[in-house]
Amino acid sequence: MIVPCLQLGHIVLGKINEDDIMTLWQNHPELLKLRGRVREPLEQFSFCQDCPYIGYCTGNCPATAYTLTGTVNHPAPDACLRLYLQQGGKLPGGSETPATVQGMT
Repeated sequence: MIVPCLQLGHIVLGKINEDDIMTLWQNHPELLKLRGRVREPLEQFSFCQDCPYIGYCTGNCPATAYTLTGTVNHPAPDACLRLYLQQGGKLPGGSETPATVQGMT
């Protein structure tokens, strides 16, 4: 079986030596849905509302989101920058805003 990720083993894309990987990669409806999750407005999730970092967030890993929330179309709660900083995490250079981190602007 071909699956997008070990954590997303329930999403079967095809069979090895039977299905063309390039065709699956480019056209499989499940992969198109996974790629489309970045268009989900994060403001719709209660723990994302009013977050000052929402403009920098991608929702992170869909597999982790699925493991923790039961759906791939949800931000991964364990990869939340606001939560990370609230728990004492630091960004490179000691900054508190991602805009000041090189490469994030």
